[in-house]
Amino acid sequence: LFPFLPFSVPFTNVLTLPFANSLYPFVPVNETREGVCCLQHDAGLIFYNFSGKKIKTGFADTGFVKVVCNGFRINAAFNEEYIFINIGGKGMLQFNKHTLQTQFFSFPYNIKSLSCTDSKLYILNERNITELNIDDKKEQHKLSIQQFSNSAQFTGRLITTQKNTLLFSVNTHLAECDTALNNLKEITTLN
Repeated sequence: LFPFLPFSVPFTNVLTLPFANSLYPFVPVNETREGVCCLQHDAGLIFYNFSGKKIKTGFADTGFVKVVCNGFRINAAFNEEYIFINIGGKGMLQFNKHTLQTQFFSFPYNIKSLSCTDSKLYILNERNITELNIDDKKEQHKLSIQQFSNSAQFTGRLITTQKNTLLFSVNTHLAECDTALNNLKEITTLN
């Protein structure tokens, strides 16, 4: 595990693991004040301090982690309190970084991408961007993106920006809206 510090020494080795039978023995998920949270192939969700010492274990579902680490396909979002990880298709894992509690829930559509703020979770699927309240998982708003996803092949990505907007790509379109899912604006298209 190597952090990249662009204004100082380029790389610092934080952690080296013994040989693991995996393409990616661990996948960094989130940096916290305490250190780095990683999905580790044979151990689960593990938190390391910046010296590489294991400080806590989040959850130990190594079956799920092995699938993610072998394919390095992680679809995750995080804020100060939670880490959300798409566990394939419609499933979602919510992990509280402070209490170490894990909650599983599902969504009615396949999850393509996700992002979050401190209080809202945003899910991109083939039809919509959906805003959920993090505490009760109730749907707050929905924005149709079908005008962008008219192809049989769907690709998409969603991020929350520092300007309180959602930036998303769907197939050949790049667009943005505010976090209340209003003021949709297409930025560019590759057509």
